[in-house]
Amino acid sequence: MKKELVAMPKKTQGSARKAKGAATSAAQKTPRKSAPAAKSAKKSKGAHWKPGEPVSLPVRIVLIVFIVLMALSMMLPSLTYLAAGNSSADSQDSSQTSDTSSDSSDSSSDDSSADAIDSRYQALVDAQQKKLDSDPNNLAALLNMGNDYMKWGVALLQASSADADTSHAYDVLDNAVATYDKYLALNDSSAVKVDRALCQYYAGDTDDAISSLEALTQEDPNYGPAWANLGMLYQVKGSTDSAKNAYNKAIAVEPNDEYGSKSFAQQQLSSIAASESSSSSSSSSTSSSSSTSTGLSNTLSNESGTGL
Repeated sequence: MKKELVAMPKKTQGSARKAKGAATSAAQKTPRKSAPAAKSAKKSKGAHWKPGEPVSLPVRIVLIVFIVLMALSMMLPSLTYLAAGNSSADSQDSSQTSDTSSDSSDSSSDDSSADAIDSRYQALVDAQQKKLDSDPNNLAALLNMGNDYMKWGVALLQASSADADTSHAYDVLDNAVATYDKYLALNDSSAVKVDRALCQYYAGDTDDAISSLEALTQEDPNYGPAWANLGMLYQVKGSTDSAKNAYNKAIAVEPNDEYGSKSFAQQQLSSIAASESSSSSSSSSTSSSSSTSTGLSNTLSNESGTGL
């Protein structure tokens, strides 16, 4: 059976061509994106940073601040520990300084105690005794021993706080007198006789001390220390006129102040004048006793810290 070919109407074919041409024209008329817009779109797609590309300044600043903050947070515990350690070290140093000061104070206190004084001077006396054991007439050893006993007794009197301590000091001073007597039996000396009399005075025998110095001023009337110390003992006893006479005698026989008698006597005379001009008898008495308690002795003047 033969198929029949149907011929399309010419009008229809023309319409199809027109439709196709219209579509093509519409496609051609569709607007393209402008070049700046396309570049912007392309740039937005590549906004993410890739390795190897340079980092912008704002990003660098943010990164630096972040790194600094992280470093500080990591260092904070260490800094806290160091601060605590320094504080502890300062506290220990302060404690050690306080302990050292306390030890020094205790040591100073121990040095002035009666036991420490005994230990120090006993060693000196023992050294002289060894020399005397081999030579009983050793004048230098006798003189040094007498001087050591004198300084020992005076140091004990300064440190004494009880009757027992005072009694011990008197015993030591009696040993000084006995040692000086041994020396004087071998060699006469006005200076040693003055120190002997002062030991009697420091041991509480003021009358015997006055008698010893009165005898010395007769034996050696030109020896200034004998007159100066005799004036001091008269002043202690309250014999003001006798004291003035003795002081003036010391000034007269020692005008150049070779032994310090002139200056000592002048100082004591000034003290007496001040006491006599004082309107208060109690202050007068206090001034007199405080200014006359120390005698003039070369032995004691050479010993730092001694004297009464």
